[in-house]
Amino acid sequence: MNSDVDDRLKSRIISQESGANDIAIVQIDEDKHIMLMQKDIREVQLAKSTIAAGIKILMKELQVEAKDISNVYIAGAFGNHVRGKDAVEIGLIPKVPEDRIKFIGNAALSGAEAILLSKQARLKAEHIAKIIEYVEISDRGDFQEHFVGSMHFPES
Repeated sequence: MNSDVDDRLKSRIISQESGANDIAIVQIDEDKHIMLMQKDIREVQLAKSTIAAGIKILMKELQVEAKDISNVYIAGAFGNHVRGKDAVEIGLIPKVPEDRIKFIGNAALSGAEAILLSKQARLKAEHIAKIIEYVEISDRGDFQEHFVGSMHFPES
């Protein structure tokens, strides 16, 4: 174990037979804890890397840099559990000012309700559907490069 790790954290690290190190987050009773497992961190890392790679490819396609982005909209349940500053710090989204990051909840449900209740919203959705461009990222040669390059968590 790294000697630079704070003693309070060291006492919570539980080494598994597999070699993985898990962290006891909350003690439930004498021998039960809520654990942050190494595989949990890996899952977040893979999801973050996929999203970040997709964003980098779209920015490349549009020939924009982070400074050109006026707003970043984060939809769905994911937005309920992450702060904008944290999304930037872990490299999930480009480095944009925190006030440009907007959490919009269940955008799919809100959009469906809007087009069912408003002819104007339905016409706007139809217009957007006609002009939107689909970018397939999974078969692009540079996806893997961006994916691997996005895998690490930047140091703060």
